Amino acid sequence: MAEGAYVFITGRRQKELEDAVREIGDNVYGVQGDVANLADLDRLYKTVKARGGSISSSPTRAWENSLRSKR
Repeated sequence: MAEGAYVFITGRRQKELEDAVREIGDNVYGVQGDVANLADLDRLYKTVKARGGSISSSPTRAWENSLRSKR
């Protein structure tokens, strides 16, 4: 990311996730998983923490926001 941020994205389909990571560019990490699955969310949080990061917007919050924008 241009400002130096590290971005972690998650998705269920590995190929599409890898494509998104490539398209977005530097400092982007893909973590395969389903936000409806608690084990996958735990893995996402552990991955971010292991890289020294923190989560400022939860996946479920992004999902809620996307639902609101479709109303």
